[in-house]
Amino acid sequence: MIFQWTILLLISPLMMPAMPAGRPPDPGELVITEIMVDPHATKDTYGEYLEVTNVSDDPVQLLGLIVRDHDRDWCPVTRPLLVPAGRAVVFARRWEPSANGGFFPSYLCTGHALHLKNDRDSIVLDWYGVDIDEVTYRAREWPLEPGKAMELDRSCYDSAINDEPSAWARSRTPMPSGDFGTPGK
Repeated sequence: MIFQWTILLLISPLMMPAMPAGRPPDPGELVITEIMVDPHATKDTYGEYLEVTNVSDDPVQLLGLIVRDHDRDWCPVTRPLLVPAGRAVVFARRWEPSANGGFFPSYLCTGHALHLKNDRDSIVLDWYGVDIDEVTYRAREWPLEPGKAMELDRSCYDSAINDEPSAWARSRTPMPSGDFGTPGK
């Protein structure tokens, strides 16, 4: 019996897949920077998206991250997804630019994942129970308008500042669909 366990322990590391490049995110290193809550030119189930920016100085690996709200919606990142320093990734519900408003997402969220309520909701970036970033928006206080994504002011790329409605503005950049936003840019 001891002989079998010894062989298993010696062979197991060889059989394990290589760890993907990048390190896990620390709180505050990923910042929610753009949210399309209520697309006008496409259906909500097709055109909603979320942009997340790596504000650290290192590449960050998102494998294991969960994008969720406080209800039942959640989107686990189940494949390697490396975000270089200073770059953004876009989570969306449809791959096809012709259906989602005109962009290529970085990661697809299916099922109940990433269902953003039009009047109020929370978006949480959860790394094994640790909140990396969270934004809670409400229609009365936030710059919500059908067909226009909310964009975080570049000077406010901080996980504490992005909680403030005044740090956000409606996008003025047209997308191919006719909605306004800059997913991934």
